[in-house]
Amino acid sequence: MRKQCFIVVSLLIVIGILINLEIIGPKGHKTSLYNRSMPNLYAKVVGADRKIHRENLAIIDEIMKKYEIDYNLSCGTALGVRREGEIIEGDEDVDIEIDIKYLDKVKEIIDYFKKNEFQLVRYWVDTPLNSKKKINLISFHRNLHYVDIEFSGEDMNCITVNDNPPRGCDEFLKLKEPYQYGKIGNMEYKIPSDKYLEYLYGEDWMIPRKKKPHDTKRD
Repeated sequence: MRKQCFIVVSLLIVIGILINLEIIGPKGHKTSLYNRSMPNLYAKVVGADRKIHRENLAIIDEIMKKYEIDYNLSCGTALGVRREGEIIEGDEDVDIEIDIKYLDKVKEIIDYFKKNEFQLVRYWVDTPLNSKKKINLISFHRNLHYVDIEFSGEDMNCITVNDNPPRGCDEFLKLKEPYQYGKIGNMEYKIPSDKYLEYLYGEDWMIPRKKKPHDTKRD
């Protein structure tokens, strides 16, 4: 009995060490297996809470304004705000896009994100993703809900919707203007043009989809 208890306790200690092991990211800003895995598990088991997404987005907006970083909503988040004035029900994350010129500034304020309860999940800076195509993506979670911040620019690669491996940002950058603004409650957010949304989601992008409400129609 004592031996069995010892084995169980030992396993729990090992598991505790592993899930808190810092595995990726710059010195002082590494993420853990817990932060990498738990948001996905939570989304699959419990489901996303739009209230938390709205809170996260409002805090991100405050941070970006404080540090004078221009950004826009992208992908499914932009679609939801434009089409429904809301985060799409069941959406697993909040999508934000920033020009690559702000990358260093965002890297410098990671501690400020942490002070606002955001935990680092991904730190993919000039990182190949399932190909030789490098992307720049920094992700956080707050209350186990993702915020993906992707950096874009000419001659770069981006993940749009379910692209993996990524494709060239140039395909959709030219469609983002003229920018427009949409509201969630009393919060106003910058979003790309309707042409951008049509490019990503097809001509019927204004019609919600039952199984995958913001999946792309592109080949």
